[in-house]
Amino acid sequence: MTMKIHLTLSTIILLLTTSAKGQDNVDNQYRNKIVVDTFLVSLGDKVYLDCDLDGQSISNIKKVATIADPSKTIKVEYNYTKGFGSVLTINNPFPKTLTYKVVFYSSNNVYAESIVYRVREKIGSKEIWTVKIETVGLTEFKLVEKIEQEKK
Repeated sequence: MTMKIHLTLSTIILLLTTSAKGQDNVDNQYRNKIVVDTFLVSLGDKVYLDCDLDGQSISNIKKVATIADPSKTIKVEYNYTKGFGSVLTINNPFPKTLTYKVVFYSSNNVYAESIVYRVREKIGSKEIWTVKIETVGLTEFKLVEKIEQEKK
């Protein structure tokens, strides 16, 4: 009986350790991605992302304290209203549709990646999530042609 209980506890501990290591690998994968090409935005933040226009694409995206050139600065605001949810507002100053992805980060180190969001040229968009999400990462910014439905 003692041997059986010991074996069972050892198996449970091994499974928990393996699961924790697996989760660490997933978390580290996203943490590395966030460091490389993602801008973290927390609730209450107002962020300016200055970009270089390289032909018809954007490059050299960097977070800046003030807007030097409004024609190449993406404005980002992220807020939470109780009973309404988390609201991400992005203004696109470019003459093409801006696309990006969101990486969601929760306090218990759970990460998830979103679909691709689109912001039409020269306007803004709002994304709303009904839950409170403390921090999001914005990544994979691109300029694209209008989608076929918009052209008609």
